[in-house]
Amino acid sequence: MKSGIVQLQALAKQSMGSYQDIAKYIVTNAETVKTMHIKQLADECFTSPATIVRMCKKLGYKGYSDFKQDLVLNLHKWFFEKQEVYNRGYIYPNKAAIEIGEVITNLMINGMIKSVQFLDSELVTDLAKILYEAERIDFYGCGISNLVA
Repeated sequence: MKSGIVQLQALAKQSMGSYQDIAKYIVTNAETVKTMHIKQLADECFTSPATIVRMCKKLGYKGYSDFKQDLVLNLHKWFFEKQEVYNRGYIYPNKAAIEIGEVITNLMINGMIKSVQFLDSELVTDLAKILYEAERIDFYGCGISNLVA
């Protein structure tokens, strides 16, 4: 399942009315939300429990309890990302080269983690099967992309 935390952060930045308000509240108060009942969250966000359920389904969950379970399971990862990567993710002119390398590495790892969370495992499996069964695969690149290809 895709990480709801990553999707929630994206949803909080979009302008989608009540979903955006709920997402912002959850992102800001994740520790509190993990112990809240749906009615309590609805009251805090000035919305209905049905709207929260619809948002959870939009994020790919069966409902609020499914979302909350994922939130609890992945909160430690989210906390680590916020503390370690974003707090250390600044490059200043007077930083040592090793520190700059460490910051860049942390940001790259965080980007890869977030990218994997958005992958659809069935789609990746289907694509791998297609590539495996292909008689020929061509790679093209122009400019610096030529090195990757």
